Amino acid sequence: MNWFERRPEDLAAQSSPAEALEVVRACETLDAHAQKILDYVLVDWLVQAVSRSNDLEGVVELHQLCRIACTLLGETPAEKEMRKGWQVIASALEAKRLAIRFAKTPPEVPLLHEADILNMLARRELPQSKFVEQLCLSAGRVSQILRVLELRGKIIRERRGKESWVRLPKTAQRKDWCDAFVPESEITP
Repeated sequence: MNWFERRPEDLAAQSSPAEALEVVRACETLDAHAQKILDYVLVDWLVQAVSRSNDLEGVVELHQLCRIACTLLGETPAEKEMRKGWQVIASALEAKRLAIRFAKTPPEVPLLHEADILNMLARRELPQSKFVEQLCLSAGRVSQILRVLELRGKIIRERRGKESWVRLPKTAQRKDWCDAFVPESEITP
């Protein structure tokens, strides 16, 4: 069955912009029936795309679909009106794409033992086992906390033999990481 022979409600619910993009790319023109079907689906998918918070890939696919479909329209008054509508949809999708791209990331929430760990590292690098002793936490929990701090770029873990060693990044000034936790007079270069 041809994609455009299906009911628009079914296409909107069961198909995807990627599938529609593939179908439209294979077309040379869009007849009136295909235009109506595509218009219904584009409006439905626009509403869905705007309601999803971070679906950048879906927004880009839908935007491409609008742009390509606009090039397949003729110059009759009805097709010119359809093109205007699809350009409005494309503009809304471009705005959504930019909003996703430049969205502010939520601030990092400090971990419960983050300050203690950074205080300990302000003086020197330490084996990971030292945090287990000093913080009275399980080895697994210490590993989880250190992994998060490593992903945030606040520490570096290195394997030396059977032991993992933890240190502050060399590119960062130790003072930068520890100002809030250790008095400046206690920081050793």
